[in-house]
Amino acid sequence: MAQNYTRQSSFADGDTVTAALFNNEYNQLVNAFAYSSSSASSTGHRHDGNTGQGGNVPQIGDLDFLNKVVVDGTNNRVGFFVEVSSSAVEQIRVQDGAIVPVTDNDIDLGTSSLEFKDGYFDGTLHADAINFNGTAITATAAELNIMDGVTSTAAELNILDGVTATASELNYSDTGSSTGTVVADKVVTVDSNKDVSSFRNITLTGELDAGSLDISGDADIDGTLETDALSINGTAVTSTAAELNILDGVTATAAELNYSDTGQSVGTVVAGKVVTVDSNKDVASFRNITLTGELDAGSLDISGDADIDGTLETDALSINGTTVTSTAAELNILDGVTSTAAELNILDGVTATASEINTLDGITAVVGELNALDLGSTAVGTAIASKAVILDANKDYTGIRNLTITGELDAATLDISGDVDVDGTLETDALSINGTTVTATAAELNILDGVTVTAAEINTLDGITAVLSELNALDLGSTAIGTAVASKAVILDSNKDYTGIRNFTITGELDAATLDISGDADIDGTTNLDVVDIDGAVDMASTLTLAGNADFNGDLDVDGTTNLDVVDIDGAVDMASTLNVTGAITGTSATFTVDGNDAALTVSSTDADASLGPLIVFKRESSSPADDDLLGRMNFNGLNDASAGKTYGRIQTTIRDASDGTEDGELTLSTIVAGSNRSRAKFGATETVFNEGSVDLDFRVETDTDENALFIQGSTNRVMLGFDANVAVANINPHLSVVGTDNGGSAIGLVRYSADTSGPRFVLGKSRNGSIATAGGAVVQDGDTTGMIQFSGDDGSDIASRTARIQSQVSGTPGSDDMPGLLQFMTTADGAASESEHMRITSDGNVAIGTTTASTLLTVAGDITATSSGPSIFLTDTDHNPDYQIKNGNGTLRIIDATNSHDRINCSSTETIINESSADLDFRIETDGAANKFFVDGGNNVVVMNNNAPVSSVSVNSTFQIQGNSNANSGMSINRYTSNNSGPYLNFSKSRSTSVGDNFTIVQDGDTLGRVSFVAADGVDFAHQAAKIIGALDGTPGANDVPGRLEFHTTADGSNSTSEAMRIDNLGQVQIGTATPVTNFSDTAHFVVQENLDAVCAKFICHQSTVTSVDNPIIEVSFQDDTALGNGSRFMIFTDEDSTVGTIQSASSTSLAFGTGSDERLKENIVDAPSQLDKILDLDVRQFDWKKSGETEIGFVAQEVKKVLPNCAGEGGDDPSKNPWTIYKAEFVPYLVSAIQEQQKQIEELKSEIKKLKGGS
Repeated sequence: MAQNYTRQSSFADGDTVTAALFNNEYNQLVNAFAYSSSSASSTGHRHDGNTGQGGNVPQIGDLDFLNKVVVDGTNNRVGFFVEVSSSAVEQIRVQDGAIVPVTDNDIDLGTSSLEFKDGYFDGTLHADAINFNGTAITATAAELNIMDGVTSTAAELNILDGVTATASELNYSDTGSSTGTVVADKVVTVDSNKDVSSFRNITLTGELDAGSLDISGDADIDGTLETDALSINGTAVTSTAAELNILDGVTATAAELNYSDTGQSVGTVVAGKVVTVDSNKDVASFRNITLTGELDAGSLDISGDADIDGTLETDALSINGTTVTSTAAELNILDGVTSTAAELNILDGVTATASEINTLDGITAVVGELNALDLGSTAVGTAIASKAVILDANKDYTGIRNLTITGELDAATLDISGDVDVDGTLETDALSINGTTVTATAAELNILDGVTVTAAEINTLDGITAVLSELNALDLGSTAIGTAVASKAVILDSNKDYTGIRNFTITGELDAATLDISGDADIDGTTNLDVVDIDGAVDMASTLTLAGNADFNGDLDVDGTTNLDVVDIDGAVDMASTLNVTGAITGTSATFTVDGNDAALTVSSTDADASLGPLIVFKRESSSPADDDLLGRMNFNGLNDASAGKTYGRIQTTIRDASDGTEDGELTLSTIVAGSNRSRAKFGATETVFNEGSVDLDFRVETDTDENALFIQGSTNRVMLGFDANVAVANINPHLSVVGTDNGGSAIGLVRYSADTSGPRFVLGKSRNGSIATAGGAVVQDGDTTGMIQFSGDDGSDIASRTARIQSQVSGTPGSDDMPGLLQFMTTADGAASESEHMRITSDGNVAIGTTTASTLLTVAGDITATSSGPSIFLTDTDHNPDYQIKNGNGTLRIIDATNSHDRINCSSTETIINESSADLDFRIETDGAANKFFVDGGNNVVVMNNNAPVSSVSVNSTFQIQGNSNANSGMSINRYTSNNSGPYLNFSKSRSTSVGDNFTIVQDGDTLGRVSFVAADGVDFAHQAAKIIGALDGTPGANDVPGRLEFHTTADGSNSTSEAMRIDNLGQVQIGTATPVTNFSDTAHFVVQENLDAVCAKFICHQSTVTSVDNPIIEVSFQDDTALGNGSRFMIFTDEDSTVGTIQSASSTSLAFGTGSDERLKENIVDAPSQLDKILDLDVRQFDWKKSGETEIGFVAQEVKKVLPNCAGEGGDDPSKNPWTIYKAEFVPYLVSAIQEQQKQIEELKSEIKKLKGGS
């Protein structure tokens, strides 16, 4: 509300409101809401920011302005105030670039129960504390900054909760791309498979307490590991601590264990890695293997039988994957046993393995204890009371309640698929994950304190299956790479070399690139050698087959047949018969001549390889090859008619660039032309030239049907397709002519095959340079023709006359990368000798038809005719999809939204329809002063004038709205100009039918037929009516019988709803203050005012300063027919609820009488009143001046009359101007009559006394 409004007057019931008072109040309101563009104190109301609609509202608040919004123009900010302890306290300010609280650390954004949905911040978010979904983040900003760039979720970020590490310590997480591999001084990060490798040592000085612990490698724990169950790779471990102690004592480092990391190179030697056989137990790609003694390995896997004549010495024995722990003495117990296999299998009911037999190793159990192994046939893998623990086929075991280990759990590997609850401290000398020792110190590992990773994430280490002896085989020390060490793994050096082996036995095949044996090789079987290099003599009893070259320094004496693929003869070859050479003939500075009448040199090949064929090589092996060196020449020589030798043709090749890597060569075909050697075709690195030297020679290419498919005429420098003579067209002898007799022979096709959007091009160019140049030259000028396409016809004498022409011209001032141009389209009219321009596309892209200028995309000078069953014009944007369509459909002009197939405008011979498709589309008409003079809101089905947004008034979006900010644009006028007495109409109609149209369902008594509402903005909306006029049905309707009434409603001050204040019913009665017809007094009354006793029923105010003219009465009551006026004609009747208390009526045709009720029938207890003379005599008649007018008058004072004659005076209120004391002059009459009667009686008595005194009778 406006703050600068000051109330001008206060009124009480019964006061007279003058025009001056009303105008003062109105002017103050106008000034309070006036708009000022320069005054910051202006409090006018602005609707949409346009001038003329009032000023800005710097304060918006509730009734007491304790909750408000204040626009501070001085400090350029907006403040939000909330009532606190009955005071308006500013809470938040919106200022340049910030929303800030007024008091630091005072305002919350949301509450625990009412949260904001999403927040988007482009800049920096500053916070003293962070809470994610109810969980407080206790990490400091420095700690959180370590995660800069992390894409983890809130739960993942909670890993840092409580971290006290510095930024440099958290930088240990910066491992680069080494995910899944341990990096020195960095955090260990698993890869996408949850694997990690290359640990060295992991030391825990405290307690390891995890939800689950999955160790795929070794776990060396000095203290005690307590667990309910132990599972390795998904299989429950039932071994005892002693059995798990196999891994006790592993000394291999992480680097040494990494020798096993060969990637996928199973069966292939990898440098610096353990040699691992493939699934066939084969291995390949060794370079050198040197054995100086015997082959001593950590493990030897022989897929076949092992026949050992001597003694097999081994530190440990494993049968079918099970380690034999029995000593030699214990195994010797079986020496001499004659039991069969079936008898020995009694030990476990199956075919006994070495491990099963070992169950007897040193056994001292009695029969009852051995019976603990008797589980039955179905209890394997399930716990049974008082029975042994036997794993099932999957190495699983279930049903154990509690497993207590009172001593130390020492195992080669420990795989715990469930939880590990260690009440004490988990101590370990080293920690290895997935075969890699963790070298991080306890302090470094403590960075992960609070990590919430799951067991599945830790299980990335799962997969190590090596036993103690296998892992110890990797302990080579720091210098044993590539060198054999007893009982250690074979690790090749970086060259894939390995030395120091004594004896090496291979049961399969040894496949090596080279094999260097310094001693003797004794091979009992067959040795297949591709190449043999023997330093001494070779003595063979059978055939020697050489797949490579044979180099003989001496003589070669062959008694039998020698088949030679290649013969290199340094001297001459003299043969009496034919020389068939199936390989190559190589000569040095020699001449090879073939003579004879039918001499021929045949080079043939019988090789089945399609890529090989006969070859003649011209080879120049100069010690200093250079550009322009001749590599070889083939001359075709003959004699002329003078017996002189001539070279009539030749083929030669020349070096044009001898540079290594950029070599270029040139091949030339030459013949004699007019006695001189002429180059006919030259094939170089950058070009192919025919007829080099510009000789007057024609060039022609024939096809099977056209001997002039391509013809170049040397004398005219013209190129022709399909003809061998130049054809002049349009007085131009073109350099390129295509001549034919059919569609194909006289057409030029440009086709491009490419996997992009580009197509073939036909390019025309123009330069003002007088000589041909590859680039640059003279710039073209405005009006220059840059290209032309002409269409000509044969007129019987030549083909010189043009029928049409398309040409391009420069249109503007050209410059570098600036070439404005236009296209002209011309045709020749019938009977004309030259063509005329009919269409132009300007440099702006505008199209002109029938004119040469176009200021819009399409300008047409003349008519446009479109003929078809439904001609259309499609309008598109840059995506070239039709957006709008203008169509003539069967005599109807349609403008169509082609995207949605909606008719926007439809004009026929009988109607014009906008938005015929009933789409959600708005319609707007602009004027020079209003952008929305007429607006149809398609979504809300509302018609609005002067605005483009409907306003809900009294919670109703009116179908037709006029919105404006002045009398001119917020009013509606209905005018009619006719020569009769009819005027314009504004009709309100009502039917009880639910469908629109000619549906006349009869209305009912009380139905509202129409309403005119007067609604004011209350600072929030237009939801409340200040007043309304309702036309309603007032009775039972029927055919040609529609009784009605008018209701006038107003809203009292302090109320938010209207009440009926006046009604004109179907009888014509005007009822004020009641909605109930008055029938208990007179059905013929036409004006009724009813009100409570504490209010004024009716007030008549005259705005004239003085009432002096009888022609302008305040109230006039008259009879329409003066002949009806007679004595007793009542002008006014005053009644209470059911009886008349007074009248104003005619006493005659020219006088009035004021009557009060005095009917004897209405009275009782009638007696003579006592004398009132004394009271009359007690009255004081006063002379006084009226304060308001200053007039002097003689009369009574009401307060004095009230004391003497209470019925003749009325008591007033506190304000004499509104509720003065009054006197009732008519009430004086009975008292005056009584006093007169009393005086008359006294007069009569005095007259009688006087008469007696005079002597009369």
